[in-house]
Parts: sequence; structure tokens; C-alpha cells
Amino acid sequence: MTPPIFPVGGADPGRLFIMPAPSAARLHDDVRHYRSQAVGTIVSLLEPAESGALGLGDEAATCAEQGLEFLAFPIPDFGVPERAAVTALVEAMVARLRDGAGVAVHCRAGIGRSGLVVSCTLAAFGASAVEAMDRVTRARGASVPETAAQRAFVMDFASRAGAAR
Repeated sequence: MTPPIFPVGGADPGRLFIMPAPSAARLHDDVRHYRSQAVGTIVSLLEPAESGALGLGDEAATCAEQGLEFLAFPIPDFGVPERAAVTALVEAMVARLRDGAGVAVHCRAGIGRSGLVVSCTLAAFGASAVEAMDRVTRARGASVPETAAQRAFVMDFASRAGAAR
């Protein structure tokens, strides 16, 4: 079974994806599939206990075995990250995307936390908050981000990103 991975666009020349967490039972196959989609970096937003409960404690090692970079950036489920920390993460993702790399972001379902980070990344590329969230919603096929606090975070992040340009 092919794992779901949704191309978002808007981060040229790189490829930006949003996805749910990989399957623990098919972790090696899932990571191989991501690599076949030109993904070079996986960003996991799962908290350590959540990752363990999902059986994904080996995700970083599995990515490394298959030549993918793995970045762990835990955000509480339904929560929002620290502004400075997410700014640093988005800057790191933008650098990879500007180099033409593929970056895929996941939380558990690939909606709330992932929608927040991917929307903020698009804002760093110049999209308004509404444009970014609409693009990610269309790509994912679900309304993102999931909570009012997450949407407010994206709105604030995008307004600050626009002011910095």
C-alpha cells in the first residue's frame, strides 16, 4: 500500500509536501516511497511519547539508512509552537527548498500541526496567510490548520513575514 503524501506547491524550485505519519508496520517501505517522490528531508512534528506510542521510535534511523535527512520538531497535539523556534525551522526548510530539495512534513494525521508549519513555510515564500492555508487545504483535502489557535498563529506569522520582506 502506498502511503499518502500530498504535494503542496508554492515553494519553487523545491517540492513541499504534507502527509500523515508513516505506518510503523511499513516504515521502511513508506520511507522508500517518500524518497521515490524526491523527498530529501522529513520533518516530524510528533512529540517523543506520541512517536513511541505510534511505533515510530526508529523513524530517524530508518530515514538515515535510506539517505533522508530527519528533523524532529515536537509540537503538542492541537498546539502551537514557540515563535522563535518555528521561525528557525521554517528558515531551515526554506533554505532546503530554495536549493531544490523535497521537504515533507508530518504530525499524526497531517492536518493541524503539519498544516501550521507548511502554511508558515508558504508565507515565508510570500503567500498571504489565507493563500497559504487555502493552498495546503486543497492539497491535503482537509481544512488546515485544525484549531483556531493554529490558524491565528499562521495569520500572525504571515503578517510578520510580510513585514520583514
